[in-house]
Parts: sequence; structure tokens; C-alpha cells
Amino acid sequence: MVHCDSMADRIKIRNLIHPSDEADHASKAKSRENQGSSGTNRKTRRFWSIEENEVLTRLIERHGASNWAKLAESFDNCSAAQLRAHWAHTLSDTLSGRPYTAEEDAYILRMRQRIGNRWSKIAAGMEHRTGNGIKNRFRTLSRTSANL
Repeated sequence: MVHCDSMADRIKIRNLIHPSDEADHASKAKSRENQGSSGTNRKTRRFWSIEENEVLTRLIERHGASNWAKLAESFDNCSAAQLRAHWAHTLSDTLSGRPYTAEEDAYILRMRQRIGNRWSKIAAGMEHRTGNGIKNRFRTLSRTSANL
């Protein structure tokens, strides 16, 4: 029995046995390489352009941040989920990038002591902060206090 280390080895061996199928197997292997685990075609990752950010911001100002499927119709290469994620994690709130105040740090530490790692609940009590941002700030505070 022959041991094959990779799909390419299997295709080569099969082509030796059935040479007429060579092109067919090569195209199927190439197709498999471009598919994700769910069988969908993978697309290369790309960055959002400034123009796309501006278009998304204008559309949300005009139509609101709720009907993502409708907004996605204005973009050729983005799904509703991608638009929502980009808005929520990148564009939605420029204030969340501001430095934390001493009062916010104290609130995070106090609430973490009281309710634990419920970052979204802690963020709900603060203005313009996300649960993930609160978690990251807590970890930064924990590291700096451990180094003192």
C-alpha cells in the first residue's frame, strides 16, 4: 500500500492510474483550495476605503443603523453582517477612543468587584464605552497595578 502525505500526492497517483482524468482532478483540487470549511468561496481580506466609510456613515445618518440588509444593497462586496460589524466596531463612536478618566477607572474596578466579568453590563453604566473596551481597560489596569 502506498502512503500519501498530501492531496497533491493522491492526485498524482490517481493521474498515473487514470491519465484522462488529470485535468478534471486538478480543477477540482484548485476549487477545494479556494473554499472554506463550509464550502463557500473564500475572498481575500481587504481594508475599508475612506470613501466606503463615508458612504456607510452617510447611509446610516439618512436611514438609521437598523436595516443592514437594505444598506448592504448600496455595497457590491459587503454583506449586511459585515456592514453592521464595521459600524459597531470601527465607525460608530469616535468618543470611545478617548482616554479613560480616573472616575471611569474607579467605576470599572468597583463594578468588576461587584458583578464580575459582565463587561457589557458595566459598559451600559458608562457613556460611549463598549464591553470589549471595558474588558481591555480592566486588563490594562490589572497589569499596571501588578507591576507596581
